Amino acid sequence: MARIEEKFQVIYKWATFEFRRQEGGGYLVDAPAISNCQSSGATFEEALANAFGALMVRLREDYAAGMSIAEELLPLVDTFVEPGQAQFNEEEPET
Repeated sequence: MARIEEKFQVIYKWATFEFRRQEGGGYLVDAPAISNCQSSGATFEEALANAFGALMVRLREDYAAGMSIAEELLPLVDTFVEPGQAQFNEEEPET
């Protein structure tokens, strides 16, 4: 009999995370909006915190390399870019 894999998605701070229960316990988490961004944790809370941390590291790396960032993640980019360089905030920078 085939085992049905339990998956669910959570949106946290503008990012979508896909959770899968691991057989031995805990969760494996992917951030589908950014390639090769995966983490895990023993509890849901730990897995989410680890996945969000991994996502932020990848966003900083991709932004620094000039790579394209998924539109849904632009509000997160704004948390670490210099003032006036915001990607999401539509307000005009102060002069």
